[in-house]
Amino acid sequence: YIFWGGLNGLYLISSSLTVAIRKKITSIIGLDHFPKIQKLWQIGITFSLTCFAWIFFRANTFVDAKYIIKNIFLGWGNFLSNINNLTFLKDNILMGKNLAEFVLAIMGILFLLLAEWWQEKSTIFTQSLKVKSFLRVLAVATIIFAIFFLGEFKNQQFIYFRF
Repeated sequence: YIFWGGLNGLYLISSSLTVAIRKKITSIIGLDHFPKIQKLWQIGITFSLTCFAWIFFRANTFVDAKYIIKNIFLGWGNFLSNINNLTFLKDNILMGKNLAEFVLAIMGILFLLLAEWWQEKSTIFTQSLKVKSFLRVLAVATIIFAIFFLGEFKNQQFIYFRF
């Protein structure tokens, strides 16, 4: 955890120290003329650095983290050769769920992304006032239905107790 925290601190410090040079490079390559592509690039870099740091957060030991980093790009041939195997697909792509559950999960994620986009445009409260009451009741009923019938209610250990 100490290395993970230090790595995140290093990210913050290097970000602050390299603002000017990053702006200059962005200008030189012309990326500043395409703000959406620049934003997408920044999101991709941030995501990649965060995922890399999470290796140290989740690994049991520093040796395990080094092993993961060393072997992170190995085994893709096996993955691609098994892509037609339905059991492999269910276990590794569908995360053990059947296709209907997986599609429902993807639809839920898309719904949340849409709600977030909608919220950026205006507050959810003002938008919900514009929606007809029937649709509001239907939306709330759908959410309640989804929670009760699609939820996982097994007794599980709280995720942060594992760390």
